[in-house]
Amino acid sequence: GMSAKPPSQSTGASTVRTLIALLEEDSGDASSEKKRLDDFLVHHAHRYSFERPDHLALLKLLTERRFLVFDHGTPANDHRLRVFQALRVLLRDERLRDVFADL
Repeated sequence: GMSAKPPSQSTGASTVRTLIALLEEDSGDASSEKKRLDDFLVHHAHRYSFERPDHLALLKLLTERRFLVFDHGTPANDHRLRVFQALRVLLRDERLRDVFADL
């Protein structure tokens, strides 16, 4: 009925949760992670506000588990690029920029 959420929103939220789970377990499954990063970029392409606690969690995990350790080799360039793109999207939100600056 009319109360149903638009599918893109629920998918966006579940994508964020899935990415958080992948980053937390850090199993080295780069292909799953890249696919979820792609999903995140598609679902959030036109979003400028990221106010949910899981957005903050995602920003911290992407920064601490990926962005800050890239020099130690592992991820391929296309993986790195997706991480940068996802961070760029999250950093449209001023509150998350403030957090990022302190990480």
